[in-house]
This record gives sequence, structure tokens and C-alpha cells, in this order.
Amino acid sequence: RCSAVWCSRRAAGGSVAAMVTSKSSQTFADLFAALEQCGTGSSEEPLCWGVWELVGFTLWCAGAAVATGNYSHTDRLWSITPVVFVWTWAAAAGFDARTSIMAALTLFWGVRLSYNFYRKGGYSQGEEDYRWAVLRAHPLLKHPVAWHLFNFLFIAGYQHFLLFLIATPAYVAYTRKGEPLNWGDAIAIVWCIVSLALETTADQQQWSFQEAKHGRRPKQAEAEGDYKRGFLTRGLFRFSRHPNFFGEQCVWWAFFVFSAAALGPERGDSWVNWTLIGCVLLSLLFQGSTPFTEGITLKKYPLYAEYQRVTSALLPLPRFGTPSWEAGGEALLDEVDNNSKY
Repeated sequence: RCSAVWCSRRAAGGSVAAMVTSKSSQTFADLFAALEQCGTGSSEEPLCWGVWELVGFTLWCAGAAVATGNYSHTDRLWSITPVVFVWTWAAAAGFDARTSIMAALTLFWGVRLSYNFYRKGGYSQGEEDYRWAVLRAHPLLKHPVAWHLFNFLFIAGYQHFLLFLIATPAYVAYTRKGEPLNWGDAIAIVWCIVSLALETTADQQQWSFQEAKHGRRPKQAEAEGDYKRGFLTRGLFRFSRHPNFFGEQCVWWAFFVFSAAALGPERGDSWVNWTLIGCVLLSLLFQGSTPFTEGITLKKYPLYAEYQRVTSALLPLPRFGTPSWEAGGEALLDEVDNNSKY
């Protein structure tokens, strides 16, 4: 039993190859036709391979969280699962030019992000993202049943589904395997590299600051005010409160461009294919998580509100005004407790 879309393709070409060589844009009908094969247990459809990996990652993280009482298992896999998805589809495409580039870029992204997570102790036994403890105390999530549902549906389920979605441009590239590179790929490559450089620089600046702040490396005299305030306002952080968050989102928006390039960047509908939903949902996640994270930060660092007033949240921009500490307000720093844990 098959959908009209899938059956027509089988009639035209007789196999998955018809789907691969079709020149039609990747619509939701194309997506559902491929997903239908997953329900039949088909081993020929590479999208199903990714779906099965998604189910495995979700069940593992949800179960491990319940077994250990630690809810950061998805955090530990955040930089790994997209690489697995992309490499799965690149392998299905025979690592042609486009999918090889996509695989290489995501591998660099994953290794770099994993290293940054590792050096902050993210893979240490018992280490958990501090935000989960705050959420567990929320009145709506205090009951164990409510919390376990939240763990399965959001922490493990939704987040892995999102990681699957942001990787799906590689699947679209698979469906057009062998297509020559074009100017859309050039845009995607440059944008992705610039975004990775931005995210890497921001993470390094934050790491160096925190290491010096906690006495693990020599402090810089010019950053003395930031050490007292407790948070970084120099370098990229002068123009954005979260330049690393901005860079992360840009990486995956650039990755989406590869799907438009594979479908033909000269066609308008190539830029609104179904994989767009991944980077849109990623940006929405950051729009929600950033205020929540900053709400916690405000309780630790009183002057952070002044930093918010004059500095863009994500998009790097010139300051909106002069902060109090640059307008003769340095005396306020003596009242600040900067001993909070990073």
C-alpha cells in the first residue's frame, strides 16, 4: 500500500531511484511519501534510517534520565546527533561533492562544540545543566508525573526532533545526489564558515574570561571591571549578550541554504522547502531559552540589567547607550557579589 505520490514515482521509475532523480521541489507531499516507507519497515529509504536513529536517541536519553536522575543526557548528545544524521544521508548519497562538504562542516561543528562542552565539565559524571533544576521547581512541573512527561516530550523528545530537523537539508541533498555545485552552495559554505568562526571566537572569549575570573589563569587588567561585575562585556560581548547563540543559529540557517542549492537556487520554491522548519524552530527555541537563562543570571549579577539595557540580546549591534560603569558608576561594583559559580 502506498501514497499516490509514491506510487506514481514507482510507476515512473520503479524504485527509490525515481525519488532521487525527481526534479520536483521537496514539498510536504515528498516528505510524507518518504515517511510512509518507514511505517512499512522499508530499509531502502534513507529518511527512515534517520527516523530510527531519532527514536533510538530519544528513548536512550529519556530512559537514562529516569535511571540516573540526571537530565542532561540530551545536552551531552547535542553536538553529536546532528553529525550522525548528516553522515547517514551523506553516506546514502555516496559522499558526492555537496554532501561531503555538508558532512565535513557538521563534523567540524560537532567536534568543536563537543570540546567546548567537555572543557566546561559537561561530560563529567553527575554534571547537569543548572536550568533543569530551576525548571523542576516550577509549580507546573513539581509533580513527578508532570516532570517525567516533560522529560520525555521536551528534554529528550522535542530537542532530538529539532536536532533531526536541522540536519534534514542533508537528506534533501541526498535526493539530488550528483547534482553539480552552484552559487547557492558558495553562499552556504561562506556563511557557515563565518558563523562557525563567530561562535568559536565567542566561546573562546567567554572561556578565557571565566577561567581568569575563577583564578585558573592570570587576569587581564583591562577586564577588571568585568571580573567585578561577574560577566563579560568586552570583545564580541560588547555588541551582543550572546554572540555564541547567534553564531549557532546562523550555522544552521546556512546549512539550510544547502537544501535550496540542491533543489536549484534560481527557483523561488527551493527557498521554502520543508527543511526550513528546522532552523525556524531552532531560532524560536533560542528566543524562549535566552530570556529564561537571563532571568537566572539577573538573580546572580545585579548589574546585568544595565548590560541588558545597552546591549543587543543576539544580533551583534552597536551599543544602545552608555552603561553606568562607563559613566562614572564604577563605585557600584564594590557592592556586587561576583563569587557565583559559572
